[in-house]
Amino acid sequence: MTPVVLPSEAQAAALRRLGDALAPHSATMPSFSEADKSGRFLTRAFEALPDHGPSALAAADGLGDGEPGVYLERLSSEQPETFAALHLILVGAYLINRRVWKRLGYPGRRPVPLLDDEADFYLEGSGLDRVIARGPIYRPTPGSRLR
Repeated sequence: MTPVVLPSEAQAAALRRLGDALAPHSATMPSFSEADKSGRFLTRAFEALPDHGPSALAAADGLGDGEPGVYLERLSSEQPETFAALHLILVGAYLINRRVWKRLGYPGRRPVPLLDDEADFYLEGSGLDRVIARGPIYRPTPGSRLR
């Protein structure tokens, strides 16, 4: 498992600039930096996606004093894998924020109980009948033993 790497203060500032280029302020939506003033969601994104952290930090280091929009365009064409990692971290940090959910009209993850007979639709008169009639079968994986 890849260890979690978190951005330094300078890298977090660069990531906020890049995030604002990807998610700018609008009449209905906050910008990236407005939505995550504390950096809590950015930290959560790095923790949730540790494999992408080093590439995202390398991208942040490459920004320097450049224009974020121009830099992102260049990064996407010259280093698409690095751009993809950066994009996933930044968009992920933005979209895990419940205030952003509210503005988008997304209610969040909520359980939806099944109706009593809902599974019957999938089990009766469908392609599953052949599978149920056939019974369980499988192929052993290399190194496994059949019982």
